[in-house]
Order: sequence, then structure tokens, then C-alpha cells
Amino acid sequence: MTTYDIKNYLQQFHTSLDKNVLSALQENKAVAVAAQNESLANELWRLEEIFRIQQDYLLMFNRLKNREYLDAWRVLSSIDVSLGNLKFNADFESQYYHIPFISSILRNYEMIYPDFIFTSREMLVEKESCSICGRLVSLRNGCPHTPGKIYMGELCTRRIEKAKFLAFAIVKNPLDKYAVLEIENHPYDYSILDDVVPKLNSPYTHWSVSKSEIKKPIFNNVPRNSKCPCGSGKKYKKCCLNTPNELETHYKITISGDRFKFCVNSKN
Repeated sequence: MTTYDIKNYLQQFHTSLDKNVLSALQENKAVAVAAQNESLANELWRLEEIFRIQQDYLLMFNRLKNREYLDAWRVLSSIDVSLGNLKFNADFESQYYHIPFISSILRNYEMIYPDFIFTSREMLVEKESCSICGRLVSLRNGCPHTPGKIYMGELCTRRIEKAKFLAFAIVKNPLDKYAVLEIENHPYDYSILDDVVPKLNSPYTHWSVSKSEIKKPIFNNVPRNSKCPCGSGKKYKKCCLNTPNELETHYKITISGDRFKFCVNSKN
């Protein structure tokens, strides 16, 4: 299978991908590396990464359809990393393989997922090396290779060879979005996904979402000196007036021209 054939294949819409295409990419890249053709080897790395992004995107969609929402989120997080690597090494052709669409749809899903709590590890790296040249690297002693960049069809990373674990932190905006903290007897609310996902007929259905904060109906036209509708017994002006308690998150979702609205009190 030639590089031209592979490019044509990846530009089409598929509901499942042929693993023979990935094998052909890996074989062609091995030939390019053996011939020391770095330009071709790097191009084939990009196509291989595009294949994996498309493959994982389809896997994520299937897990969403099966209501395996946490597993789908972890696949989404993996795709996000791959998109970052591809963007750092992209050429102008990457836009032709559904990459902008997939990136946009991932952001939509992130907006309608609940607000997760994450764990984040804290550790002291004592020894690390370059995956390309094997040289030990530190602040004072580096190497000519940049982490995240590709060299002869291989992504440069830093290999941690010795590290000391310090602690775990609980965070809301982690660098690694994979490590979701699950709390016993406090399940996350996936109700918006339950409402949206069944309406998506295909992984490549176009849809968009926007959200805003609006006042809950029970607080509309309530006089300042009246009892607060929340039931606290206090006056409205000394309770929920002009506080987050009187607001709810309003989602406006459009799926291939069909618009519907969804309101929740909070995402948790």
C-alpha cells in the first residue's frame, strides 16, 4: 500500500479502520528510516498518528454510545495528547484528515461532561534520558533533541529512570486529565451526555454547544424583602440574591440543524 493510497484512505469517513493500513504505515516508515529519508519517515509518523487519532475517536464514540462514560473520557484524554503531539509536528496537510473536526468535537464533549475532580502526582525526577540519543539530561546538561518533536519518524520523549514520589494532589484543572478521582457514594452526573449522545447518529455528525448562567425560574420577579425561595426562611436580599445559588447552567445544543436546550442546576 503506497503513501498516496494511505492518504486517500485517511481522508475518507470510516466507522471502523482497517488495521492493514497501520501495518503498511509502519512498514513504509521502516523502509524510510533504513534509507535515512527523514522527511518521508516524519511524514509517515504524522499519518500514523492521524490513523491512531481517528481510531481512538471511533472507540470513544462507541463507548459513549454504550454509556461507558468514564472509559470514553480516558480515551478522549489520550486523543488530546496525540492531537498536541501532531500539532507540534504538523504540516499543512493535517487539516485534510478530519483533525480540525475531531478537535472541535472533543471540546464539545468536554463542555457537557461533569466537572471531574482529578489526582495529580508530585514527584522529584532524579534521573532522565532522551529517547532519541539515550543521553542523560538535566538543567545543566541537555541534548540536541527537543521533547515532543519527531526525529527520523520517532517522537522525542524524556524517559524517567529514577524518581522519588512525593505526594498526590487533588486538583480540578490537571495537566493529565486521565486520572479522574472516583468518590464512593458520590457518582458524577452524566445526565447531559445521556440526553445528547442518543441523538448523534454518527461519529461524524456535526453538533455544537454553548453554555451560559441564567437565573432559576423560582427566583424570577422575587421582591428583595420577600422570603427567599430556597426555603431558608431568610429575606431574599440576605440570602440568595446576586449569588451563584440563584443561577443554573443553561446549555444550547445544535445537532445538524436541530436545536434543543438543556438546563441543570450545576455540573457535579
